[in-house]
Amino acid sequence: MASIPQDKPAVEQLTEAVEPAPSTEPLTLDRAALAQRMAKTPGEAKTFAATLTSVGGAKNKASNILDWTSKHDPEGMSWMPTDETRQTWACQPSVTV
Repeated sequence: MASIPQDKPAVEQLTEAVEPAPSTEPLTLDRAALAQRMAKTPGEAKTFAATLTSVGGAKNKASNILDWTSKHDPEGMSWMPTDETRQTWACQPSVTV
């Protein structure tokens, strides 16, 4: 039985065309989900949820918030609250200073 030759570049092009483009929207999490992401135990999640409320406060500079969240995020990602209630947090792109 003869095999049909495969055109590998065409297959690769088809795969590239089917894969969705990466989202340009920042990753967002609610405060509880972010606290759970940062915590190593369930008890720590409650502590982080309370801490995120105070860390994200208006009195803290943005650079301090970004630094604190990146130190506690398991992947080193920086987060900022998206509103005054600090219920939703958005991942911020890395900035090298």
